[in-house]
Amino acid sequence: MEQRPTLTLQTKLIGHKGSIYCLDHSSDGAYLYSVGGDGWIVQWLTADHKDGKLLAEVDDQVFAVRKVPGKDCIIAGAFSGNLYYIDPSAQEKTRNLVFHKRGIYDLLIREDQLFTAGGDGRIGIWDLDTMEISESIRISDERLRGLALSPDAQILAVAASDNDIYLLHLNSGKIIDVIEAAHENSVFDVAFSHCGQFLYSGGRDAHLKKWNLRDRTSLESDVSAHWYTINVLALHPSGRWLATGSRDKTIRIWDTNDFTLIQSLDAGKDDGHINSVNHLVWSRDGSLLYAASDDRSISVWLVADGSLVTD
Repeated sequence: MEQRPTLTLQTKLIGHKGSIYCLDHSSDGAYLYSVGGDGWIVQWLTADHKDGKLLAEVDDQVFAVRKVPGKDCIIAGAFSGNLYYIDPSAQEKTRNLVFHKRGIYDLLIREDQLFTAGGDGRIGIWDLDTMEISESIRISDERLRGLALSPDAQILAVAASDNDIYLLHLNSGKIIDVIEAAHENSVFDVAFSHCGQFLYSGGRDAHLKKWNLRDRTSLESDVSAHWYTINVLALHPSGRWLATGSRDKTIRIWDTNDFTLIQSLDAGKDDGHINSVNHLVWSRDGSLLYAASDDRSISVWLVADGSLVTD
């Protein structure tokens, strides 16, 4: 009998003065990082989830954050289009790097490269050692909202506000496929399955979709998953479950095989969020789910062995 997760609220992390837009954690899972509308870059200790530590503050709304593996540095992308490089141990803690002409909505790291998704429709490729822009690729005339890397690290999937999904081959820098009109409105986020055969997408139309990338790209599944925009997708480390966060204030957990709804978490029955859920990230071992919201809190959801239920 297949086991399915049941999530329960463990705690909420509070301290931000504005909406929280993005989360990331260190490669060892010891720290969680959050950014938001207050311009704060905050570090939380995951062992006890005590008060966060303010690492830096910028005069900007910060939409995206990534911890640099192997370094004490954090990178943040902002509404202005500025990229902030934060090194808490340096004399000049924060460097302001300018390339995009509009907001930066997502960040992705591949080895020694950083990819930035811009509101100007461009992908910026940065050298992580020098933090200089090495390449720019025009994808669309509209905002680029989300990035996902294939398991073999060769294909970058790009969610765009022109309703399309772009597949970019990173070695050649060429677009190898476009899923046109993937959603009825902006595509907000994408995620690859662990096998690389499938791509999941969510958008402003509140639909969750599964695309089969083998041979010719085709639509495998399509569900009306939420009442309003799906802001984020987060694939469980096992690859068996997909979490979605929405402007309708709920978090929902789905079976990746057939999009069966496993659980819906809301404010009324689960003490969830009272405003839009903007970002989700699973802990490295898959035992915790972190959610960031417009209500200025981060909810921490526990998947305990004892809470697993069987069909």
